[in-house]
Amino acid sequence: MKRMKGIIVLSFTVVAVVLGAQQTSPPQTTPPTTQGPRPVTPSVQRPTTTAPTVNTPQTTSPTVTTPQATQPAVATPEQARVAGQVFEGTWSASGRRQFLNTEPGRSAVTVQLSGAVTIRSGAGLSRGFRGEVIGFDDGAGLIAARAVWTDDKGDRIFSGIYGDAFASAGNQMRGTITGGTGRYAGISGEYEFRWQHLVTVDETSVDGRAVDLRGRVRSTGGSQ
Repeated sequence: MKRMKGIIVLSFTVVAVVLGAQQTSPPQTTPPTTQGPRPVTPSVQRPTTTAPTVNTPQTTSPTVTTPQATQPAVATPEQARVAGQVFEGTWSASGRRQFLNTEPGRSAVTVQLSGAVTIRSGAGLSRGFRGEVIGFDDGAGLIAARAVWTDDKGDRIFSGIYGDAFASAGNQMRGTITGGTGRYAGISGEYEFRWQHLVTVDETSVDGRAVDLRGRVRSTGGSQ
């Protein structure tokens, strides 16, 4: 019995010692688990290399328009005859004039002149004529004159002359060709000139020079 009590006491003693040891032993400290930030590997996006699109210009051949050669219109003999030939020249003349006082401040004048007609340019006419003219100016606008041009072969051109004042310098005169003889048979046309000056030598004598003589002649026959 005593032995049993000793065992029980011994057991309680061991339990007491164990419990005391557990109470006196410092608690075991468990170090906290530190989770460090996980390194994040940055995603590096490689740039996509895109080859630039090169637009190659298309070579367009220029359209070359070849000019069409247009043949110049050649006038037929009939067209040339209708269109006529242009001429230019001068006319120097001298002669006589007579006055008749018809009203106060107004006089009628008769003029007879002759001289050289020189043709500088133009086909179909001689280069020179002897020009004769006889005219009447009533001083009130009525003018009537006739002219005859005679070349070195004796062929003649007839015309009528009209204007503002026949016997005054600076006035523009107009002529209408009414026909001719020889090579000028059937001729027609028109011309104009201006008296550059009329110089009175005495009461009845006068010298004059016509400039800017130009016109056009057409032929309907003859031997031109």
